[in-house]
Amino acid sequence: MRGGSSWRGARGAPLGLALLLGACAATPPARPAVAPVSPALQATTWTYGSAEAAMLAETSFRALVDKAESRLGALHFGSGFESAIVRDLEGDKVRLRECDLSFHRPAVVFDIDETLAWNMGAQADQARRAAGFDPRRWDQWEREGGELLVAVPGAVAAVEALRRLGITPVFNSNRSAAHAAETARALARLGFGAAVHGETLWLAGDADGSSRKHGRRVAIAERYCVLAQVGDQMGDFVDAIDFAPDGRRHSPAERTRMAAGVFARLWGERWFLIPNPIYGRWNDPPLSLDDVVPESARWTPKEE
Repeated sequence: MRGGSSWRGARGAPLGLALLLGACAATPPARPAVAPVSPALQATTWTYGSAEAAMLAETSFRALVDKAESRLGALHFGSGFESAIVRDLEGDKVRLRECDLSFHRPAVVFDIDETLAWNMGAQADQARRAAGFDPRRWDQWEREGGELLVAVPGAVAAVEALRRLGITPVFNSNRSAAHAAETARALARLGFGAAVHGETLWLAGDADGSSRKHGRRVAIAERYCVLAQVGDQMGDFVDAIDFAPDGRRHSPAERTRMAAGVFARLWGERWFLIPNPIYGRWNDPPLSLDDVVPESARWTPKEE
């Protein structure tokens, strides 16, 4: 049937083959299976790799400098000036420590890890191993990882601006006092200037032997008029958000009530938060969806 064309498709291909090729072209290729990404890895990559995280940090540090400068001006007008350090709570009423320039030098208190410096190397190591926090491995990182720390966006510029204003940066960290020299060298290398252990560098166990920061805050407030505090965890500002007076840990809902209610007036005025979804008391023990999504807010599509 040399002269026939009814059984041939375009460009002389047999009709059956043409139909088969057309069907294949109309069917989208199957998508490759995507391996699930662990929440820990997502938190690490978002924090260290996203423009969103960088800009949140930059915004907080810029606001810090603006507020500290304005509060420094107010501080010159006399005594009775409220600092950024909580003295006590009377029910839900917050009372702050007072200070004046006759007795106290102006300062801003900074946490270090994930506030001023990113521990990219240690967190990448933990994420690759899909492992939990290892105190011994972290101790080794404190000793060896100082050259690998990376400054959080906006942090160095903020500390430099505060120094130009005559405001002393004070570092209050839960790093080990045994590694004070290594931590001071790392801060200087990153551009944060000198840090003297027991004066402008306070570490775990200093002042009261505790890993909580309250005792250190009190000791710092006796020497400085603290215009602001900067951190990535609630415990960098006050213990009362994480813990009840009897030492009981607050629930996630109570932590939020304390932070957003009791201490609401301090955020963005005296307290400045740097984003860190990688670790913290907010996820210790790890939260589930049932912990954070109330029954009234849950949804299932009708067809299911």
